[in-house]
Amino acid sequence: MPSADIIPTQLKRAACRTLPAMLTTLALAVGPLALATPPAPAGESGPKLAPPSLVHRPSTPASVPSPTAAGTVSVRARFIETRPASTAPASTADERRAEQVGRLQFARVELESDGAPLRDVLRAFRNAIGINLTVFEERVEDGTIVSGVDGTLPIDLALSDVSGFEVLDQLAALAGKRATWQIDGSVVQFGLKTTLKDFGKRTEPVEAADLALIAPDWIGPRLGEDLLKQLKAEAYNRLDSDQVLGDLARLISTHCEPEAFEPDPERAHSPPSSVQQHTPAKNGPGGKARTRVNPNTNAPYNFAPEVGPIFVHGKWASLQTHGTTLSLAGPDFVLRQIVGYPEPLAPRETASAEPAK
Repeated sequence: MPSADIIPTQLKRAACRTLPAMLTTLALAVGPLALATPPAPAGESGPKLAPPSLVHRPSTPASVPSPTAAGTVSVRARFIETRPASTAPASTADERRAEQVGRLQFARVELESDGAPLRDVLRAFRNAIGINLTVFEERVEDGTIVSGVDGTLPIDLALSDVSGFEVLDQLAALAGKRATWQIDGSVVQFGLKTTLKDFGKRTEPVEAADLALIAPDWIGPRLGEDLLKQLKAEAYNRLDSDQVLGDLARLISTHCEPEAFEPDPERAHSPPSSVQQHTPAKNGPGGKARTRVNPNTNAPYNFAPEVGPIFVHGKWASLQTHGTTLSLAGPDFVLRQIVGYPEPLAPRETASAEPAK
């Protein structure tokens, strides 16, 4: 017979093996109430937890945005004009730039943003129409804050059947009065004007002969009067072509990104240097010497054609006339408002971008 002190030990071992199974069976039979926290003994303080069946919350499906999410954005796009998929892809720099212009011009966008961050809206827009996009956000670089647009800015915007140009204009307006966009090569850039001024620089000659031509007034003959005397008696009220170009230059510099044509504060503007030039008289022999402004000076501008070529030396952009040609130089976000963009190249057809029917 086993000794009396061995029997309790065997019973203990059996109890240790069966006790977990018994507790599991009991929990399944009774349910979650069996796991409720027992009341604290008298005189003891502590948190009172509700039974798990009373605090359970169903999980939110991944497809449903959480109420505390940063916001939602939806962008859908179609193209009203495409070129066949069998055509060769854009290969030259001019073709790639023209295709980016075409994606913006021929796109028809449906956009809805409910508080989504600016960077998320721009990313969704980029993916919808397939453009190359660079966003210059505010960041810290080597311990220094580099200025840029606020990518976390919440955007509340709803647009329907608009072009890509209109989407960029609206987002730039919401991003701040100094935000803008431009095309540098084959990349669309979005950022502050003070940042983009260093990119996308180009020169555009514009032939303005047609703009400078003003047809003279037609004066009909009057009965009983000599026509020559009649013409001499009429006041001459037509501007010369160089005067028209002067007005055009003034209009451009004051209405198309006027900040770009303001004098550079870091540039010393000396008084205009001048030269004496003999100008023949328009009607007959003779002439007179007059002082003309030299355009290769530090003078900020000249709009008076009678004293020299018309020019504006701005801090970001400049213009100058050569006869009836107007030469413009500056970043793309300035020049696109004056001369626009070249002929767009429609995007190639794909499974997700078909021409509108």
